[in-house]
Amino acid sequence: MKTAFKVVAGAALLGLGTVWVLAGRSGDPADGAPADEGPRVRLGVGLSAEDAEVWHHLDEGGGFLPLRFLQALEDAETGASFLASMPRYGLVADPDDPLGLPIGFTAGTLYGDPRGELLVGVNCAACHSGLYTFRGTSMVIDGAPNLVDFEALFAELTRSARRTIEDPVELLRLARRMAEAGRHMPTPDAFFALDEDAREALARVVDAEEGSRHAPVRAHLARSLHAAYHAETDEQAARLLEGAADGVPVSGDPDVDPHTAGLVSRLGSDLRLLRRRVDRLATIHDAFTRETQAGPGRADSFDAIWNLLVQAEAPVAMTAPVSIPHLFGYERFHWVHWDGNTNTVMARDYAQAIALGADFDPATGRSSVLPQNVMALESVARGIGAPAWPEDVLGAIDRGLAAQGAQIYARECASCHTGERVVPVAEVGTDAARARLFGDLHKDGKSYGELLTELADRVMGLSFAEHGVSEAEVAAVRRAAEPTWRVTNGYRVRALDGIWASPPYLHNGSVPTLADLLEPPEARPDSFLVGREYDPVKVGVDARRQPQSGWMFRTGEPGNDNGGHVYGTELSADQKRALIEYLKTL
Repeated sequence: MKTAFKVVAGAALLGLGTVWVLAGRSGDPADGAPADEGPRVRLGVGLSAEDAEVWHHLDEGGGFLPLRFLQALEDAETGASFLASMPRYGLVADPDDPLGLPIGFTAGTLYGDPRGELLVGVNCAACHSGLYTFRGTSMVIDGAPNLVDFEALFAELTRSARRTIEDPVELLRLARRMAEAGRHMPTPDAFFALDEDAREALARVVDAEEGSRHAPVRAHLARSLHAAYHAETDEQAARLLEGAADGVPVSGDPDVDPHTAGLVSRLGSDLRLLRRRVDRLATIHDAFTRETQAGPGRADSFDAIWNLLVQAEAPVAMTAPVSIPHLFGYERFHWVHWDGNTNTVMARDYAQAIALGADFDPATGRSSVLPQNVMALESVARGIGAPAWPEDVLGAIDRGLAAQGAQIYARECASCHTGERVVPVAEVGTDAARARLFGDLHKDGKSYGELLTELADRVMGLSFAEHGVSEAEVAAVRRAAEPTWRVTNGYRVRALDGIWASPPYLHNGSVPTLADLLEPPEARPDSFLVGREYDPVKVGVDARRQPQSGWMFRTGEPGNDNGGHVYGTELSADQKRALIEYLKTL
């Protein structure tokens, strides 16, 4: 197995307890404003420093864009570096990462790629390492749901890429920035790697003033590269580049003219490779054909996977977004997802990796997913426990009140919130869209589960063989002897360990706080602003203190109903306060 993963370790061990680290900058997913300019703490969930490095940045083979493209691309909305702008979409900045990637973003090479090009991808931590803020202090919690908005991220990434590639001069400037980003690459055949003289010649041409002797060269390069990028075939592009290389204007600059023909050929061929990646990005973006906007911290993964892998020719409207679930106590899970529809985590991980960018050839079943790396991430996830309530940040727990709440919990909650029973929608009364989704989708007489089983068997079989995966390695991450996909028509009960660190609540994130969840549905907010600011009294999202330009959750949209789960709603106000205080201790 071959990866190009490298992370500089932080100074803190990420074991149990609260670890204070340097302040970072994770913009609020609502409006892009920095959300944690003050101190940042990382709450311990049982991971060692080494495990945390793996969790945050290990490549699972899902690279979808060249790292240097992301480093060079400018955000169409702000004009700033897109990489620096990524916290605007809910990604958590990692001040320790040497490449400047946020938590959950990776840099690795495609297996067997002789050029060793670093591609940026996504791993588990992008969704499952969250950040909350309280009075200027930020809390990073591995295993907690993150307020990432992949729909917005891929939309803006696609828009920024298209704006750049549609303008010949901007495309040339992008090529220049990518060449600058690649100046330290060790091999001459690496993506956009130019020698120092050629790089300097390109800089002179791109930076030339209008009317200067280099301006005609710039215009020729811009037109030629733009035409080659947009050519219908590689053969057509090659002919265009050959003619363009022969016809470069002469500037009379001995430090520029010897390099211009080579620049046309080299930049043109690399831009053609870039086009394949940008086209892949657009394909991922187009899979998010939605009716109900997911927004921060939610995803409609099964509709997206269906649109990308099963029925790309006729995508379905996405109407069942659900909250990203926490992973506290993941080792005890036998069934995963809100509806408990599968016990095969590897098949689920492969589908997620391909849906978020891994290379995949439907004709052969080959993919770029790295099975041993996926298994390593699964192994780390099994070590994630529930974080302790950080009293030094959110205030002390009233132990006497919590003791009263423990009795109420034992009487009102404990009998349900143990094990992994699936509660029928008719019984729990929560929004049914997600529970129905998996059973409703069929193609060619086959259920979604049957189609996923066939796809997983083919893709994983080839992948395991190519990478020499042993039966012992598979057994180490297997949840059940017989991998199963099933239609449950309900929602899986979960233990409430760490429940305080996973707002908003219910499977669709339709209730901002635990206090609201203990109210009858008609008394729950029908809309609220979603963001990182935490409410330690009501326990959950402090909708009053989110940026007013932020994303508004509206319960009237399909899949967003906040009804059901009326358990505990008839308790007295004092009993509810005691129960909430106890839930802080779990």
